[in-house]
Amino acid sequence: MTYSASPNCLPSEIDVAIIGGGPGGAATAISLQQQGDKQVAILEKSRQEHFRIGETVPPNIYSVMQQLGAREILEKGEHLPSSGSSSAWGSSQLGYQDFFFSLEGKGWHLNRTLFDASLAEMAAEQGAILRRRVRVVGGNRLADGKWNLALLDEDGSPWELKTSFVVDATGRRSFFASKQGANRVVMDSLLAIAAVFELDNSAVKAGYTLVEAAAWGWWYAARLPNNRAIVTLMSDREQVGEHQFSHWKYWQAYLEQTNYVQEMLAGAIPASQLMVTSAVSQYLDQMTGDGWLAVGDAACTFDPLASAGIYKALRSGIQAAEAIANYFNSDTTALTQYEARTRHQFELYLEDKRHYYALEQRWPNSQFWQRRRFKIALDPSQWLDWEQSPESIRQLQGLKMYLPVRDLHLLCQLCFGGKQAGEVVGKFLAHTQGRFSAYRAIEALEYLLVEQIILRSCTPV
Repeated sequence: MTYSASPNCLPSEIDVAIIGGGPGGAATAISLQQQGDKQVAILEKSRQEHFRIGETVPPNIYSVMQQLGAREILEKGEHLPSSGSSSAWGSSQLGYQDFFFSLEGKGWHLNRTLFDASLAEMAAEQGAILRRRVRVVGGNRLADGKWNLALLDEDGSPWELKTSFVVDATGRRSFFASKQGANRVVMDSLLAIAAVFELDNSAVKAGYTLVEAAAWGWWYAARLPNNRAIVTLMSDREQVGEHQFSHWKYWQAYLEQTNYVQEMLAGAIPASQLMVTSAVSQYLDQMTGDGWLAVGDAACTFDPLASAGIYKALRSGIQAAEAIANYFNSDTTALTQYEARTRHQFELYLEDKRHYYALEQRWPNSQFWQRRRFKIALDPSQWLDWEQSPESIRQLQGLKMYLPVRDLHLLCQLCFGGKQAGEVVGKFLAHTQGRFSAYRAIEALEYLLVEQIILRSCTPV
């Protein structure tokens, strides 16, 4: 295939190419425009017109929107104010958390389609090039250290774009980072199964989101504009398959077992098919490289329970722009510092996640909740061993959970010859220089035991 120069009077070379026009990519572009004279392009594969599952953002969204100079986007009237959240979590009783007591006073039920498009258009108004319906299909590093991106236009016409820096803002698929050898490390197998309803219940508390825990996951419901609501079941892939929750009949039957969500939907009419998307918590084992970085969900993703996805993406974009500006100013530590900060924020999130899931102690026999009760079963005095072989290395390379493969390999090596679990954890923490908590190391050891990569031994080998 022969590639031509970029069409429609676009320059054939720019400073920063941002692959993806969602909140993380748009925030990066806006922040870069605020910081200097770099020529920035956003390359978005869609028209940003399709429906996206909305998100309720808490009042702290104002701080990052203020930094971007984008606060007015929230006030345009297409987003519903949120007064707080209600939840039946840890108890069958419904509790409320009101935003009234926060300094900002309210959150928002976002129209994601409009929100994403508005941020991208704001970036364009400030000088960024915004190209929709263009796909990045590849890229290679040139002899001068710059990137040559291969793209396909809306009609399938190929063209090329040369850039000094690439931002991967492609969301969970982390397209460009994966091409550079980065791997996704997943923490669970959570799926979101959602449907939109037309409401016929004027008594619903429109300003509150609703969360209701259930035996095989939890439900989330929130009002949307035009008297609609989004209702989502969060459950692990294994439970979704076992109970067929991706089929309307079984999803609906499970919904009818709820107390509060079904009450909210009294008289409601389904207005969509079921939409199944990944909601796993994950992170990249490499978030930056020479001349590129990942931002927003491309770098790491949070459990929807945190209600922090949009805030995280915007903050990530602001921090990414700062790192890129410093990189162009010959700061050799800029990208390393950005990655370290992003990793630290993910580790803090995991601690919060453990805390909130531990509050729910009902359904002790549910595998979904057992996985999230985070009870450490491994005795520090337990002897562990790893037998190194081509087969064990092959099995190890296929693992995708809890820690990057290189760190799982390190744990295995520390078990070689027979070592007590407590000693292995201590040495691992010393080797990794505080990048992980002791809990994370123990969690990974238990995972390696379940996968039979390492084995328990009764006495030293």
